[in-house]
Amino acid sequence: MEDVRYDFETVTRLEAEAIGRPGQRTFRLIVGSERGDTAVLWIEKEQLQALGEAIDRLLAQVGSRQMRRLDITPPPPKPVAPVMDAPIVEFKIGQLGLGYEIEQRLFLLQAHDIEGDPEGPPTLRCFIKQAQFRRLSEQIAGIVVSGRPRCPMCGNPLPNGPHFCPPSNGHL
Repeated sequence: MEDVRYDFETVTRLEAEAIGRPGQRTFRLIVGSERGDTAVLWIEKEQLQALGEAIDRLLAQVGSRQMRRLDITPPPPKPVAPVMDAPIVEFKIGQLGLGYEIEQRLFLLQAHDIEGDPEGPPTLRCFIKQAQFRRLSEQIAGIVVSGRPRCPMCGNPLPNGPHFCPPSNGHL
């Protein structure tokens, strides 16, 4: 078995949060263990969006029947409860890994610190129940769509002023 620095085992809390106004937001995952430990994992928006998509794919592979449909706009994210206790670990995510433990019927999340060795053992590992995993996916989708609107041609976030769009050859 790998030497995981922080093994949270089965978590009681796993939430995504966006802090700040659209265009100036920072993103994090808050992980709480059954022992009462808390971890704060800072994540880029693109990583967060990719995590939500990967969760959806994994839920589908495992046979989730109530997976959110991509053509339905998810509800706005609910407020995340504040982090009450000082986290025992806080780091910026460099690499994430997902999996499924068949015997325990739990999903696996492994996170590597951006400053650590991506080939080495993960910095944090936790197991997640299916309902928690689905809720996290829905929460991530709500956070992503609540950001700045995107240009339909190039996909870049739209600023408040004029927008340079490469596919339109620079025309507004």
